[in-house]
Amino acid sequence: MRRTFLNATFGTALLAVSLAAASPMARGHAGSSLWREDSPQIASLPEALEMTGGTGRIAGQVTATATGKPLRAAQVSISSPRYRTRVAETDAEGRFEFGNLPPGAYFLTARKDGFGIYPDLTRTPLENRVSRTIQLADGQTIASVVISLSPAAVIAGHVWDETGEPMLRANVRVLRTVPRLMRNGVVVADALVPAGGATTNDLGEFRIVGVSPGDYYLGATVSSTGSPITEGPRSGYAPTYYPGTADVSQARRITVGAGQTVSEIDFSLVPSRAYRISGLVLDSQRRPSAKVSVAVAPSSSSVGLTSTAGMGLTDGDGRFSITGVVPGDYEIRAMSRAVDAAGRPAEEGRLAIAVVDRDVNGLVVVTVPVPPRPVR
Repeated sequence: MRRTFLNATFGTALLAVSLAAASPMARGHAGSSLWREDSPQIASLPEALEMTGGTGRIAGQVTATATGKPLRAAQVSISSPRYRTRVAETDAEGRFEFGNLPPGAYFLTARKDGFGIYPDLTRTPLENRVSRTIQLADGQTIASVVISLSPAAVIAGHVWDETGEPMLRANVRVLRTVPRLMRNGVVVADALVPAGGATTNDLGEFRIVGVSPGDYYLGATVSSTGSPITEGPRSGYAPTYYPGTADVSQARRITVGAGQTVSEIDFSLVPSRAYRISGLVLDSQRRPSAKVSVAVAPSSSSVGLTSTAGMGLTDGDGRFSITGVVPGDYEIRAMSRAVDAAGRPAEEGRLAIAVVDRDVNGLVVVTVPVPPRPVR
């Protein structure tokens, strides 16, 4: 049975969403040289307020799902869109309390080593934590919150190359499906959301801990770095799903239970032609930018998993060249350091490109100053 997935990348989902929302991008294709006067302006967030000064109170207990026993030393965080996050640690009885709270909507998260996410509380797990949302009225006390954590599972295995040799530093990700596209009230496509990961060692081994009970898929990519221009055909590896396919619809589901270790998840990466991305970075004064970090990241609009292509630095003339990029949709991000030797503030620029069947050269990325963060 073929499955349909959308917008699945190996990036950090929250970061990718916030960056994409802030920046309109020019689109570059193979052989194009594009830049825009209306380069992205990075908006600063409003300053958060202290979560104090109210008379509300939220308290509760963190317990183990299987036994109901209290969990001591669990980290419980309370956050709100308007306020700074506060953190408390549970006592010997698993209890926590937050006082002096203003009225509003609050989000509780809890985490503890060796435990994962309780699936009923979130469909998109990020790290080993549980989320709860609570609406608090002025002066109200809510003291019966119970957060249950399940023992975490482990997924382990090996990643090989096409000849059976171990792959060093392959990025392995646990992926969970989340409904994204609906038509007439029926889900017709899912997204794959990262739910943990690890990097392979010199033996090609990986071990992913803190996995919540549930059904997952597994995928792996390898990254490239900036390198000198090389001649002749170049090869890389396509984003590959367990049990060893570049076709997401053929990925095999892995089911893990609470506290279970699922091992021998071994698969080989799928070879692919790879290409070069090169160009020039200009600052806001249209001057070449030397020693600027350039990253080629998956596009948030990509269909299927897109490999994190790599990163490098511009040379003294502001030029960059990154090889080993497999076909896909990407976003080039150029970022200067916070304050350079001349005292100039950090600048950032982005450009969307598509790598299809040839090198993408002659790109121009223009950066703009990044507004300083507000002083608190």
